[in-house]
Amino acid sequence: NDTVKGCGRIDFKVLKGLNFGGSGCTNGGDTAAHLGQSRIGGHARFNGGGSFPLVAEAEYVYAKDSRVAQPELRRDGFYVSALYTFLNALQVGVRYDSYTTDLNAQNGENGVARKDSQINTWTFGVHWLPLGHDKYKNVSLKADWFSVQQDNRMVNGTLSDSYNQFVLAAQ
Repeated sequence: NDTVKGCGRIDFKVLKGLNFGGSGCTNGGDTAAHLGQSRIGGHARFNGGGSFPLVAEAEYVYAKDSRVAQPELRRDGFYVSALYTFLNALQVGVRYDSYTTDLNAQNGENGVARKDSQINTWTFGVHWLPLGHDKYKNVSLKADWFSVQQDNRMVNGTLSDSYNQFVLAAQ
């Protein structure tokens, strides 16, 4: 369709290696042909560089979407992560994600709370950078483990609230 959307992002470099910022996106109008959408978020990132090879970051996003003949769909989510590099070639990392697919359901729309609107994920990883982190950080062998919790999740007709996944990848 011909919906016009406006988006922006701003970052503030507070100190060397430390950034804070925000972002947003919205489109005009709210008709059956042009349903409204808006996003707003905030983020922070620390990169210690070569002297302290830690990267830590966090981000939060809130989203609101109009729907035809239904209450607007409101969602939000955040993540926090840390990645540390040893000997310029070995990285260890941890990340936590939380995503609410429907805040109306999470908060008990019509007095009934649904538990299937929340997804939480822990990620742990070890990455080997055979050519070094300084110049070739995109050449790596990665081993990551994900632990995912989603209440009332159905898999092949069976209730399965959580699962674990192991990924071995080369980049």
